[in-house]
Parts: sequence; structure tokens; C-alpha cells
Amino acid sequence: MHEVVIVGAGAAGLTAALELRKAGIDFVILEARDRAGGRMFTIKSEAGNKIELGAELVHGLVPELINLVKAANLKVVQANDDHLALEQRKLVNANQYFQNTNDILAAMTEYAESGDMSFAQFGRLITEERPRLASALEQATGYVEDLNACYAEKVGIDWLAKTQRASDETEGYKFFRLLDGYGALVDYLVAQLPAGKIEFDRVVRKIVWKKNEVVLEISSGDGQVAALAARSALITLPVSILQIACLAAESNSAVVRFEPPLDQKLEALRSIELGRACRLSLEFRSRFWSEMESLSNFGFIHSRSLPFTTWWSQAPDPAPVLVAWAAGPKADKLFGKAKSELGELVMQSLAEVLEMPLAELREELVEIHFHDWTSDPFTQGAYSHVKANGMKAAKDLALPIDSTLFFAGEATDTDGFSGTVSGAVKSGIRAAKELLQVLR
Repeated sequence: MHEVVIVGAGAAGLTAALELRKAGIDFVILEARDRAGGRMFTIKSEAGNKIELGAELVHGLVPELINLVKAANLKVVQANDDHLALEQRKLVNANQYFQNTNDILAAMTEYAESGDMSFAQFGRLITEERPRLASALEQATGYVEDLNACYAEKVGIDWLAKTQRASDETEGYKFFRLLDGYGALVDYLVAQLPAGKIEFDRVVRKIVWKKNEVVLEISSGDGQVAALAARSALITLPVSILQIACLAAESNSAVVRFEPPLDQKLEALRSIELGRACRLSLEFRSRFWSEMESLSNFGFIHSRSLPFTTWWSQAPDPAPVLVAWAAGPKADKLFGKAKSELGELVMQSLAEVLEMPLAELREELVEIHFHDWTSDPFTQGAYSHVKANGMKAAKDLALPIDSTLFFAGEATDTDGFSGTVSGAVKSGIRAAKELLQVLR
């Protein structure tokens, strides 16, 4: 019997495992996929370019993540921060776009001090009081939904204000990248663990638990079913999977079931949502846009009028890759489309952004890279946000049960970093400390 079984080899699970290894605790990680990393998923294209299919940007300088990056001797580079906006079919400096958004977010923070409500509800109130902010609100709503993969009618301003404060305190207004991709960090974490500590293609179907004892029913890729016993379990599943496990009716679609059910988590799970996002990485033969006026070294382009609302280059990295992004309600409109249909739509959109003939753009294209996280059975979404009046949810979701079941993952972060790799790393460290307090 192991002391700890960790369910999931994403950022939270790997970080927790590293802490347990340092303390000499016996553990094993069960990972449903055939790889580690979870929503960190880096590949190398046939042309030799690094392609991120999941997490890419490092949001600010959060110590827990940066310390891991330093320990792994990985290089961090700041993404080019010049922003352009598509207005009336022309690219213009986005300074006004961000000034409008900042005005709204500042007013939102003031409102949040008096009580929670959805961002949409706040928007209706603020425009009644200050009609001149109506156009700014439209831009800010797009920004909030894009950045947080959320829905203005649901997301709480208390949570948004907290994430904004956390971002300000850690230079979150700056975006960074790992030069070798998040996959290099995953490789480092895996290499720090003893051989055999991660078992891949192990889908946990049932977790039967009582105080100081957990028995997991596991199916493997070859269809075999086995049981594994441990003193404790650390659950790092995405909140969407926990919601299916705890809130959905009995169904064969559930990845995992808990016996007895996690009634202690129901209210928290109803208050957190895993939003949708659609991300396509377009790999080209060259950085042809660098020859265009004002686009030689651009960082981000915002195009709210198009199906894909944000674009970014790899600058200052010279890789000929552009990323197209849509989240929240915009992603809903793309959900269910085949990769070929998405590819055609993204190329049409980019042609409009660059004012470039579609035929010429196609000649430059090498490949479109895409992973459908919403349809991925082990994720079923992008990253989390908290609904209005749900600020206790992350803390409640993170609480251990009977010193036996422990919980980590970006949705359990309570410091304003949920939805990020930093939040997942912080949660893994926090959960490991909780385990050590019990096991020692």
C-alpha cells in the first residue's frame, strides 16, 4: 500500500510529487494520458518549430513557478508587448482599447468592495450611472471574456478584482514564455522523480474511500482493470471532471466516481466553471508579416469583430508561428466544428487582419496545429473562473476530507492565480504541505 496516490500528472500533480519526494514520502502518480503535463502540451513540428497546444504564456513572475523554472535552468523571455487592434478593417495602435478597458476595470474594483455580482450586472449598473462608458464597457467585456475564458453574465467581479490585484503584484501585465516551451518544464519535473513513479494510460474509474484508506479502480489502455490501495489520495483532476463525477447523474460518460460521494464539495463545484477556448497555431514557411508596415515585430492583435478575437506572434522568438485565439462566448460558436472547417475560418480571418489575399496566405501556410481541449475526455474545457457570489468556492474545493482525500489544481488556488500554470503549481505545493502535516 502506498502512502499517497496522486491522480493526474499535470502541473499540480508533478509539483506535489516533487515535494513529497523531497520529504521521503512513498507515492505513485496515475495519469490517464500517455504523457505527463496535462494542459501543458508542447510538440515539435516537422519543420523543427516548438508548438504549444495548451498553456503557453507565463503570466507575470509568480515565485513558485519562477523558482521551478530557475531550478530547471530554463530561460524565460518576455513576449513583445506591442498591441494592435482591428478597427473598421484597419490595424491601429491599441492604447485606447486598453485605456477604455482599464477605466472599466478600475470602476469594477470599486464596485467589488461593496459586494459581488456578475460582470454583466456590473456593466448595466455602471452604464446607467455613466452612459459615456458604454463603448468602453463593450471593449472591456471582450477583454474579460477573452482573457479568462469566461462569460460576462456568470463571472463574479469579486473574483475578477482579486485576480487583477494578484496580477498587479507579480507583474502580471507582462507576458513571458519559456524559450523551450512548457514541455521542458514538464520534462524537468518528471526527471526529478524516481523511475516508475508515474503510471501512464491509467484511467481512474472509481475511488472508494474511508478515513486513512483509499482504493482506486483503474482501467488501462489494454482494457485491463486493476485496484490500487493507498493511505491518502491527492486529486488533481480539472474541475470539469470533478463536476461530472459529483454533480452529473449516474452515467457511463463519467471518468471517475467517488464512493461515498463528495457531498462536501457540491456547493463549491456549482460556483466554479471551466470555460471554453479555441486555440490554433498556424505554422508558416517564413515570418512574411515582418515585411509589412507596423507588423515587423508585433506582439498581439485584437480583433473582436472576427471569430478569432486575439492573435499573437512568438516575438522576440523568430519562429514563423502565429496563434489564433477565441474564448468564452466566441469559443462557443466554434465548438463542434471540424479541424478543417476551423482551419478555413481562421485563414479567412487572418487574411482580413493582415489585409492579404487568401490565396497568398495559403501559399505561406505549412500546417495548422490544434488540440480540442473541450472535447478532450480528461479535460473538457480550458481553465477555471469563479461565478458571482462564489468566492468561497476555491477554498472549499481545496479543503482536505477526513485527512484522506486532498485536492489540488489551478481551480483550487485561492491567491488570485486560478486559470494559470502558476496557480496549479502553487496548489500542488500547498496540497503537499497538507499531506506532510498528516503523514508526519
